[in-house]
Amino acid sequence: MIRSFRAVVGAGALLALLAGCGLFTEEPTPSCPRAKILSDARTVQLYRDGEGRDPTDVKYEVAITSLTGECEYDFDDGRSTITAVFTLGIEARRGPAGDSDTLDVPYFVAVVDPERNIRAKQIFRPTLVFAASGIRTGTLEEVEQVIPVATGFAGPDYEIFVGLQLDRDQLDEQLKQKR
Repeated sequence: MIRSFRAVVGAGALLALLAGCGLFTEEPTPSCPRAKILSDARTVQLYRDGEGRDPTDVKYEVAITSLTGECEYDFDDGRSTITAVFTLGIEARRGPAGDSDTLDVPYFVAVVDPERNIRAKQIFRPTLVFAASGIRTGTLEEVEQVIPVATGFAGPDYEIFVGLQLDRDQLDEQLKQKR
């Protein structure tokens, strides 16, 4: 009995010693890139054709309501890539001038590198469907981005921006409302 106790204590001491040397420790995985919804491209009001911009002219109001995600690193061949997978919530409300049960909602996903250069931008166009008499609808979109990481940089050095793809008039309207 004493002999087996010494063996267990000896094995435990050896494991503790080896663990202290880093044999059993893993390198911590770097954090994910920051993902953000651009405030100027978070919401938009879509109006009927013409100059009218009062509440009766609103066809639809669209908003990006949520953004969650995770990432995974791949360190093969001395190069690293990040696969970022996130879920984007989009909601729409039909206004008084809304005349269709479907609405295409273009949104973009852009990857920005540490020097603030846009490395990739992709536009997605989900179709939201309203119930015949419904005024609200929504969807959850899952998006995957593969990001090559430059030597010396890690995930937090990159950013992923998400927003509704606005035309020039819509962007001007957004900026005018902020003033």
